[in-house]
Formats: sequence, C-alpha cells, structure tokens
Amino acid sequence: MSTRQMAVLAALVIAGPVLAGVLRAGKASVKLAVPPGARIAGAHTPRTATGTLDELRVKALVFEIGMQRAALIACDVHSMDDSLAAAARRAVTEATGLQPEQVMISATNTHSGPDADALRTILPAKAAEAAAQAARGLGPATVRYAVGREESVCHYRRYLMKDGTVQVDPGKENPETVQPMGETDADLPVVFFDPAVLYINYAMRPEAVRGSRYSADYPAALARVAGKVFGAATLPMFTAGAEANVNHIDVKSAAPQKGAAEALRIGTILAGEAIKASARFESFEPAAIRLARETVRLPARKGGVEAEVQVLALDDRVAWVGLPGDVYVELGRAIKKASPYPLTIVVGHANGSAGLASTAKAYKEGGEDVEKSRLAPGAGEALAEAAIRLLAAAHRASR
Repeated sequence: MSTRQMAVLAALVIAGPVLAGVLRAGKASVKLAVPPGARIAGAHTPRTATGTLDELRVKALVFEIGMQRAALIACDVHSMDDSLAAAARRAVTEATGLQPEQVMISATNTHSGPDADALRTILPAKAAEAAAQAARGLGPATVRYAVGREESVCHYRRYLMKDGTVQVDPGKENPETVQPMGETDADLPVVFFDPAVLYINYAMRPEAVRGSRYSADYPAALARVAGKVFGAATLPMFTAGAEANVNHIDVKSAAPQKGAAEALRIGTILAGEAIKASARFESFEPAAIRLARETVRLPARKGGVEAEVQVLALDDRVAWVGLPGDVYVELGRAIKKASPYPLTIVVGHANGSAGLASTAKAYKEGGEDVEKSRLAPGAGEALAEAAIRLLAAAHRASR
C-alpha cells in the first residue's frame, strides 16, 4: 500500500453501526445582523453596504438516528475562509457537542453579503445559536426526496470569442461572442425532513441583486415562495451547488437582469420547480447516518493548498458532499455521475475555501477566472476524486 493510500485511509472517518432508532430532525433560523459599513463581498467593483434589502440568515438542520447526529448549516454570506469556517465549527461543537465531522457549514455565496472580516466576531456565535436551537427542537420526522430540473434561469458564463479567446461574462448582445464553452447543471435536489426542513440545492451563483445593500439574493425569494406552500412549520433551506462558472445572465438577451426584481423572478421559478418536484417525492426510513471526510493537498501556483472534502449520508439513499470553495459545474456533475447514491447533493463553499476549483480543460482554454485562481491544473479533479472515494466508502459502510 502506498504512502498516499495509507494517508487517505487514515483521513477517512466512517460512522460505525448505530443503535436502531427513528429519524428525528430539528430546525432553526437566526438573523445575521451585520451593521452597514462593511465591504460587500463578491462585488465586481468595491462598494460599502449602506443597509439591508432582505435579512441575512443562518439556518440549521440537525438530524439524529439512534446515537448518531449530523448538522447542515447554511449561511447567507458570500464565502468563509478556512479560519472563519473552523471557528464556526468550534462554536457549534461547544454549543451542541457535535464534532466537526458531523457538521457541514456552507455559504450560500450571495454576492450581496458582507466580507469575511465583518463576520469573524458574528458568524461563529450565530452558527452555534442556530445549531443549538435546532438540536433542542429535535422531534420525530420522516424524510422524502426528489430531483426537479430547471434549465431556463441558468447559463454558462465562459464563452468562446471570435478572436479565439475565452471570456467570462462577455456582456449582453456582444457581437464578438460565439458560444458557451460548456453546459449548466439543471438538477434541483429537494429533500423534505417533514415537518422540519425543506432542503433545496441548486448550482447557480446568487448575484442578481448587485446593489449597495445586504441581500441573500434569489435564495431569499425561493424561501419565501416555498414557505407559503409548505407552511410555517417547515423551514426552507438553500445551499449552493457547484456553480463557479454558471450564473443567471443570458448574454443573448438585452434585458438588464439585475436587482431585487430579478432575484424574485429567479427565486419564484426555482420554488415552483421544487413544489412540482414534491409531487414525485420518494420516501424511505433511514437506519443510520454515515460520515466521511478527507484532507486533500491540492496543487497550487505556489506550494499546495489543503482542502477538506466531507460526506454526510443517510443510509445508501441520500448523500451530501461538502467541497471547499468555488467549484466548477463540470466537477459537480462528475461527482454525481460516479456516486453510488440515488441522490447526491454537491454543496460548494463548504467548511472553508480553497479558492476557485476549475477543470484542467479550463486552464488550457484560459479566461479571467482561472488566471486569478491560486490553484493549479489538477486541483479540481483532485477534489472530485476525493469526493468519489468518500462516497464509495460511505456507501459500502451502509450495506
């Protein structure tokens, strides 16, 4: 056995057999109040927040079977660097006893959220508060899942230009644009922990609002619309998929596609698809929660970058894969295709940030995004390979 294989096995954590029990789930949503004056993260041009358009939230789902527990925490922020994510996980551990391998904390990647510096003294406490509330509210639940498909709102953002170069977001009706260099991922996974949480995941950057006020962008509208259908007892919860190179901009259209109205349009369409998908829910009675994680050393332009890949799974049916940083859509699709689970949900911006994880193909093509990435060719594939290894190991443990 090679040294690398031994390191992989040593880093792998799989939950062993658990005492038989029924599924219990708890939820919480707490306000993330950030004072105006912080820099808006994700802005193309630097800008300072002047207020709040819609509330930023930290949402938590804690679920339990027998003696095993896990938590999914989604934060309406642009991103979390490694130190911020680690601090938030430590705070959750102190508040709940949940260990880091049991907690997947992710950013929704709203491009109208505060930067990390404004969150360091706020986010860990709010994550702990949300997780503790959810843990205290654990109650009997059932779980159902389905996958919707929504193709109309999402577009690939890397384009071949007439001069042979690749440009990111080339602008609307740009006559030099030839064609997109890839495809989006239309899947809309929906998992219903009835009655606690309606969990929705989608691969598309939340960057429609683009104003000077804090906003959760289209996930906020999605939650409002879905919440009206599923009722006050259910918390709609959104996480970002592998969405680094896809967004809502249709370059063939002259429409401006920005602002609160655009976020509402997108959120309403996605909520509608989630509601339609609920008519096809598949039910199952999970007997165990499986956990796996691995620290991967990724090639970088200078030295290497350590990144955590994490898997949380319910039996052999539903699995979540947490990937740190902004991940290309092709990598997310590859992970799902290779996964042994009927439903695999790829969660980007999870547990820290390794930076932009693109494909080796994109490095050859060029483009502003890969040119600015601190990672080197092969890093994205290394993340995907680790995710596929962990999924296979967790699935074997469920048999």
